[in-house]
Amino acid sequence: MNDTAPINQPLGLPDNAPVADPADVEAFVALLAGQGWLKTPDILARRSGWSARYVRCLGNASAGRVISGTAGDAAGYRLTLEATLEEIQRCENSLLHRCAEMKRRVCEIRKVRCQRADAQSDLKEQILDAVFAPLA
Repeated sequence: MNDTAPINQPLGLPDNAPVADPADVEAFVALLAGQGWLKTPDILARRSGWSARYVRCLGNASAGRVISGTAGDAAGYRLTLEATLEEIQRCENSLLHRCAEMKRRVCEIRKVRCQRADAQSDLKEQILDAVFAPLA
């Protein structure tokens, strides 16, 4: 397991984000085979050296072979090919909802950043006016 990313992490991810080892992805898929839904503590009990964060990383790196869920019987991780269509759709909808929420948050943050940049620009102009006005 490579528990942390290289300094130049792709996609702007934090430098300490885990990076999935392809062999671990395959081990994760094999571990889930025929198990139904497995919760993170059950997975960690079977694989020493993995963390909950690394398990999420492996799910993300599974190329769609693993779905995740957070509700009731569909909590944890399951192989996509062994899941019901309803479970797959629930996972898809959850991911799309989180994506939309993150995009909304990015837009809100950018709006505040732009307001801040405008305010800083106005302040700079006021300072320059105050400094150079007596010289005119």
